[in-house]
Amino acid sequence: MKEIIEDIQNLMKEGAFRDEQHIRFSLVGRTCKALGWNIWNPAEFYTEYPVKKYPVQNINAELRGKVDIALISTEKLSEIADVFIEVKTPYKLQTERQAGEDQLQSYNFWDKSAISILTDGITWLFYLPSAGGSFGDKLFCEFNLLSDDIDDICNMVNSFLRRDNFSQTAIQTAEEMLEEKRMIILIGKVKKQAEDIAVNLGDSQFIVAQKLIKNQHKKECPLSEIQRLWVKAKYISEPVNVISEPTQVHKKVMPSPKQDNLPREIQTNSLNNYLFTKPILVKINGNESINVSNWKQVKRAVYNFLIEKVPDIKLPKPYDISHNPEIYRYPISLVKGYYTESNLSSNAIVDHCKRAMKFAGFDPDTDLIISVIQIK
Repeated sequence: MKEIIEDIQNLMKEGAFRDEQHIRFSLVGRTCKALGWNIWNPAEFYTEYPVKKYPVQNINAELRGKVDIALISTEKLSEIADVFIEVKTPYKLQTERQAGEDQLQSYNFWDKSAISILTDGITWLFYLPSAGGSFGDKLFCEFNLLSDDIDDICNMVNSFLRRDNFSQTAIQTAEEMLEEKRMIILIGKVKKQAEDIAVNLGDSQFIVAQKLIKNQHKKECPLSEIQRLWVKAKYISEPVNVISEPTQVHKKVMPSPKQDNLPREIQTNSLNNYLFTKPILVKINGNESINVSNWKQVKRAVYNFLIEKVPDIKLPKPYDISHNPEIYRYPISLVKGYYTESNLSSNAIVDHCKRAMKFAGFDPDTDLIISVIQIK
């Protein structure tokens, strides 16, 4: 599976996938075949699958009541699909995510698939239609084919798309991930308040958070779960609108860190994996070190530097910048009225920064130093 994903990544970077049909067959079809689905059997890999019942008021020229791809385990002797896959043209989900979710919600109006997927080949979004809430709330997993860790991508497609996993194993795993995601959101909502109260009372922040979740959200949460998910929650506790932090984050200038004098837990060498790390300093092209406290600030610092140094910089998607914040899911503000995407993992942000620097003519291996500490 890893070799196939790597080849698809290379083809994507070369611009081989140009339209929805390329994504549907050469990317999604190829992936499904590697995961055990017989894509040559229309009863199992059913393209233009007509749903049994569909909200009539929703049918129009674009929404025809037909799913791009339905995966069906033929041995079940059932015509109800295991997976609905809605396919878009590359990069379309940057602006058409809500429309895609509305489509999948309509397709699952009567006979719900076990899992539904929305993808433009790059962004992959996995939903559990049987869960409660709005369709967006049913999202339990997502990845970016170009920027996320390839082993993580392989694990996710194997867990939720491998034919042998349908349907009990895939659904159970999806339910567990969705419950964990919702718990992380709850922790994120009370985290800052819990930290403040804990400092004032001299109490455990985890115990305070547990009480706040119960009182404010009527949800029982084991203390062990709060402790386990605490680090993850802090990355989603910020508002999802445009983040308007100061563009200059280096009010306090620190000297360039030297590897010999740093405490053992601080790393400045390039890492293969930045999961469970926290950035503390960024040094760009030999300039003064910039204090940072999260990965969004790392991306802002690097991108602001590039905008100032290369005024006419043009970056390809998905590493681009724009004066229009609406094209990004979670935009962050940059200098000169620019914005860029912030809804990324630590590994993805490092990848974006390095690629942006390379496109701008810098050597990211020597011109970018990110000092981090381990948080796990």
